[in-house]
Amino acid sequence: AENPRQSRHSVVGGCRLASTQVTERPAAPETCSRTPLAPENGSLGEARSAAKRTHWVDPGASLALQLLEMDDQRRKPGRAHIPLPPALYDCVIAPFLHFDAPLPNQLYAIGGRNEEQEALATVEMFDTWHGQWISCPDMLVRRAGCAASLLHDGRLLVVGGYDDKGIVEGLLASCEVFDPTKQAWTRLSVDLRRARWGHGCATLGRKVYAVGGCSLRPGAPAQDSFMETLRNCEAYDPEVGVWTPCADMHTARAGARVVTFGDRYLAAVGGCD
Repeated sequence: AENPRQSRHSVVGGCRLASTQVTERPAAPETCSRTPLAPENGSLGEARSAAKRTHWVDPGASLALQLLEMDDQRRKPGRAHIPLPPALYDCVIAPFLHFDAPLPNQLYAIGGRNEEQEALATVEMFDTWHGQWISCPDMLVRRAGCAASLLHDGRLLVVGGYDDKGIVEGLLASCEVFDPTKQAWTRLSVDLRRARWGHGCATLGRKVYAVGGCSLRPGAPAQDSFMETLRNCEAYDPEVGVWTPCADMHTARAGARVVTFGDRYLAAVGGCD
């Protein structure tokens, strides 16, 4: 069977959308001092655990497991029936519904601007199983025109953009990371080599690439007329924690979509110069 914990992520633009692909429903965090899904002594009781820890639980699993046990223990007319041993629920079924990380198949809308053209720190997740949007913790910084991509450990890296001060004075070189398991944001310890917005991001190998976008010309006054579209690209390597320059694109691009081909190539598609 396919492992539901394996995922792939992609990012598309506007307010940035970070998505995952998987075959099973997403989970919700539950902190508990016991395991509520396992029956005790053949009844609908709860199996106790020794220490408090955080579980991610398949939605509706507790009710489903109780209904399953009730149906299994009900006498079936006309035929012999032996209920499953309680240990089977405790040791096999219940642990399958508890796991240590959130399932993928989530879609995240990150930052952007509202109707008043204010930059947003808000983040929403689309639960593709239940077909509804769920609010997530806000970013540490309001960001419009940012980009996002997946780190190899399952966290989301959000890169650059601009804040309420606009595309010149509010231009951002800072980055931050969202941990879906902890449901928490942390600031990345290193900034982009060059602040930018309207860029694309993609992960190739273990590196995250920030491609193109718009930025203020080096040494120029902080005015819109001195903004330029970039051929410039840089890559973040989480193993060493630094951004390093990459080869420039042939054409300056902002608003391009950046995708990967296998494990060797990046493609920057469209945009404007």
